[in-house]
Formats: sequence, C-alpha cells, structure tokens
Amino acid sequence: MRPPWEVEPAKFSDKFWIVAESDYLDQWRSWFTALDEAEQEKYKADHTPPEACGGLFYGIFGTPPYDPIEFVNSHRDEEGFLPPPWVYAPDISYGSIGWRMGHGEDYWHGFFDWLSSLSSEEQDRVRAKYPEPAPETVKKGLAWQGIYDRMINPVDGQARDLFDQLEFDERRYADFLRDRFPEFWARFGGMPDVAGKRVLDFGCGRGGMVQRLMEAGACSALGIELNQSYIDFANRKVASDWEGAQFLCADIREISPEPADIVVSTNVMEHVMSLPDTLRAVVDACKPGGELFIGFSPLWHSPYGHHRLIASRIPWAHLPRKNRAFLDRMQDEDGNTPASIQELGFNGLTPADFRAALKGLPVDVMSARSNVASSPLKSAAMKALLLPAMVPILGPRLEKFVTVGLYWHLRRHK
Repeated sequence: MRPPWEVEPAKFSDKFWIVAESDYLDQWRSWFTALDEAEQEKYKADHTPPEACGGLFYGIFGTPPYDPIEFVNSHRDEEGFLPPPWVYAPDISYGSIGWRMGHGEDYWHGFFDWLSSLSSEEQDRVRAKYPEPAPETVKKGLAWQGIYDRMINPVDGQARDLFDQLEFDERRYADFLRDRFPEFWARFGGMPDVAGKRVLDFGCGRGGMVQRLMEAGACSALGIELNQSYIDFANRKVASDWEGAQFLCADIREISPEPADIVVSTNVMEHVMSLPDTLRAVVDACKPGGELFIGFSPLWHSPYGHHRLIASRIPWAHLPRKNRAFLDRMQDEDGNTPASIQELGFNGLTPADFRAALKGLPVDVMSARSNVASSPLKSAAMKALLLPAMVPILGPRLEKFVTVGLYWHLRRHK
C-alpha cells in the first residue's frame, strides 16, 4: 500500500498530523502491522515520512493498537505463569495510584483474573513460586501480606478492590499535603496571608487545602465538593479538628455561600462541564475586593491531557480520531467504551474557552500564567513548549496543544 502521506498529503503537512483522521490511515495501519519484521524494515527504508512527522510516524502508527490481554500475557514466565504485581513492577508499591491506571491497572486485573481462573492446586503452585513479600522487606506503601486470599476469596461478595478505600484516601490526602499544596502556591509565587480571613475552596477534594489554610491562621474555611465520599473523609479528617472548617457536598451554582475573603480552586476547572455559569458562581462567592487563586492542569489538548490514564509516553497520543484513540482504551468489563471524554469527566475546553468564560466577570486579572512549574528546570521546559503558540497566524491554532496549565490570580471588583 502507498503510505498515507502520499495518498492524503494535506493531512501530514504540519504538526497537526498526529490528530488527523483518515479511514485510509486505519486501513494502512492494519496492513502494515501484519507484515513481518523484515518487510516492515524494507518499507520504512523505501518510504520516509514527511519532516512534519518529526520521525514519530512509524512509532505511533507502525505498531498494532494496544491490547491489554496480549500485554499481560507477554509477561508469562517459562512455566506459563504470570508473575504477581510485586514481581512485574517492584517499583510500584501496594496502594499506589500506579495500579489504578495504564499498564499497571491492566496488569493488576489481568493477573488476578488469571489467578482466579486456576484450580486450587495451580494457585498453590503460583503462591509457592511467588510468595508474598514479607512485611519487613516492604520499604514503602502497604504490606502485600494476605493479598492472595483477599483477591481470590473476596469477603461477603464485595468487589475486588485495589486497596481499602480509607487507606487510599489517607494516602491521597497525605500526598496533597506533602506535594500538591506547596506546588500549587509555588506557581503563584507564594501563598497569600490568610490569617484571620474567611476562605473558600472550590473542589476541595479530601480537604487538604482547608487543613493547610486553617493551620495558616484562617478564621474559617468552607470546602465545596460534588463527591460525597470526599466530603465524608474531609469531615472525619479535617472538620473534626477545626471548629471553623466546614465541608459541603453541593453544586456551587445552586447555593449562596457567605462570600469569602479568599477563594481557591485547585485542578478543578478542566473537569467543569458548565464552565461560564460555574466560574461566575465561584466569583460571586468572593467578597468585593477579595482575591481568587484558580489553577488547573493538564488541559485536555496538551501533550498528556489524558491525566496519564493511558500508559503512553508519546505526547498527544490520546487525541487522534476525535479522542477515540483514548476512549477505545477505556473499556469496562463488558467491553463497552465511553461515547465522549465528557463521560469521563474531561470538559475538553481550550485556553480560549477559559478566557471567554472569564470575560465580563467582575474581576481584575492580577496575573495569568501558563505552563508554570514548581522547579526551575521543569518551568523552563514548560515555557519552551509555549513557543509554537507565538508563531504568527498559526499560533492561535497551536495554543491549545501546547498549553498544559493555567493559573489565574484575580481580584473581585469593589
């Protein structure tokens, strides 16, 4: 077959080739991946992709679509056994988010589905060959001890969970306090003085921001969140220790909270579906003269805007075929896939969409930063990524693909 760039040259003439849609491209991929290795190498030597593809074309489209079952089976040992998770990826601790996304999640479920399908005698052979790590050898995360029994014989018919939800919440909460909180404020140049002030956290999650702001001297703090389980955790973990801390499971558009001196929102806006109305409600929750700190990333069209829910190191790998490259990887147990990214909580909005939602609101923009990182080296790389957005004519079209995060410091009109 002729290479796609010869059949449809316009689709491969610029950097947008990676998100081009083409029935011919799909047909070519099926044909090419069916060739043997020698035939593929000869074809590559005879057909060099256009310069716009940056040498990535064969790496992306010259391989078969990812098959999680085939991926798991590729790790069988000499006896045909699948090694348990702690052998497959010893660097991913039990309780880590690494087992809830990408290849880690595929392997976790693939291994325990396979193990459960074996006879008790075969299961005993697997246990003998791959014993659970002794607790004293586990340097981080939860102990693996008892994992075989928990996963093979779930108690009272409960679904097999990756780990106990409370332990998971504790770890994500601790992760926010340790890493996410300082990273967020570093991107604004530091945390404002909250002593004696009333603060509101929109999209408060498990309450980590409220905890830190109360520690910093806020007189009261209200966390608003749509996830009831997060609110339950925050009430147990934070509100029980602070008289001025309160958490509310509600849509901010449907309530009228007492206006706050400072409003904060961390990594929420890229998930908000009704952005204009919601952003207006967030601004209304701030006192005249008060300040808002709104930061969020990664945006959907950025290199890894899928929040790393797929284990691909190739930037923008989630965008081809109108996001189907991503959605087709999100199969449930019955083989169904989402119809849109909105079903998975991504609004897919662009920097231009966010600016449009902000326009006309009663705020002054004190600062509006893009691609801000907490370390100098990473910050320099993130800023370099923005350079294509400055190209005349093409810049506005490229902006959404290179903008990873937005960080707004706003002041409500008096």
